[in-house]
Amino acid sequence: MWLATTIGFYSVGAHRDKKGVYVVRARTRKDAENVGKMFDVPVEENKTADYRFRVHLNRKQIDTLLTSLVDGIDYSDFKSRVKKDPEQSKKLDLYHSIWSMLKEFQEKEARKY
Repeated sequence: MWLATTIGFYSVGAHRDKKGVYVVRARTRKDAENVGKMFDVPVEENKTADYRFRVHLNRKQIDTLLTSLVDGIDYSDFKSRVKKDPEQSKKLDLYHSIWSMLKEFQEKEARKY
């Protein structure tokens, strides 16, 4: 699952070898630290991995993370909110690109009906 949030961009998936463990992957150390600090867990770095920074969470922690992210939604427009944060606003052009590509996809799909 991809999560584009006001505290970072993440790819979340089940751990390959450990049942009940989830890997929260991030492209920047700061994004990974934002999650790691919430649970006092270390950030792992692997310079050769697709996502360089990772945090491992158990099921209760991942539930708490997702609930916290939803509870923190106090905005009506994600990109406008991201723009206000000096660290996260560095991703704004990327988010606009993703938005644009998905809008184009939506329009192509709508033509089928």
